[in-house]
Amino acid sequence: MDKRKFVVAAGGTGGHIIPALSICKELAARGADILFVGNRNSMEEKLVKEAGIEFRSINSQKFYRSFTFKHLLFPFRLFKSISDSRKIISEFKPDAFIGTGGFVSGPVGYAAHLKKIPI
Repeated sequence: MDKRKFVVAAGGTGGHIIPALSICKELAARGADILFVGNRNSMEEKLVKEAGIEFRSINSQKFYRSFTFKHLLFPFRLFKSISDSRKIISEFKPDAFIGTGGFVSGPVGYAAHLKKIPI
């Protein structure tokens, strides 16, 4: 059987990142190729690189609950993060997507869905 490939996305807090890292380590121990997608200069980037897992970044943005002028840019940034995620997925060609939460999981998961990658 060919080596399985997984793209994993998580971010924002340790509650999302640590479970994703545990999944990555277990899959890698079973011979899978792993690509972790998260935000640049973030906790997930630091922890994933320390764990020796391949990391790619997108610029995803959280949606603020109360109105802020950042909401005006949100649709454009969301489109860009989905576009970047599609590019990453097209290059890596994963067999499946795993998301454990955080706002970075949304664009990557949606891009995986658009590419017909099992979630």
